[in-house]
Amino acid sequence: MVMFYCSVCWLREGDFLIRLRSPDTYFLLIDKYEEEHHVIDLPHPIEAIKFRMEQMGLKRKDLVACFGDMSRVSDVLNLKRKLNLNYIRKLNKQLHIPLEALVSEYETNEVIA
Repeated sequence: MVMFYCSVCWLREGDFLIRLRSPDTYFLLIDKYEEEHHVIDLPHPIEAIKFRMEQMGLKRKDLVACFGDMSRVSDVLNLKRKLNLNYIRKLNKQLHIPLEALVSEYETNEVIA
C-alpha cells in the first residue's frame, strides 16, 4: 500500500511504514525490484526487425536501403544470412531498433553441402 502526502511517500512494508523522501524514490525501488525479479529477455534480432516493420507499416522492399538489394533482405529475414555490423548500424539508424536487440547471437537455416 502506498500513500502520497505533500510530496512525501509512505510505503507499507509488513507492519512498518517506511517514509520515502519523494515519490521518485518509490519509483526507483519499483525499477530495482522489477530488474531483479522480472527480467525481460531481448527479442530475436529478426523478430525485432519484423516487429518494427509492422509498427512502421514497412514492406520488405523498404529495407533495401539497409541491406543493399532484395535478395539480401529476403536472406536475412528468412534466416539464411546473418546480420553484419553494417546492416546493424543501418537498421539502428534508419528504423531506430536498439543495438542490444540486433547484436544477439542466433542460428541461421543455412544448409551446408
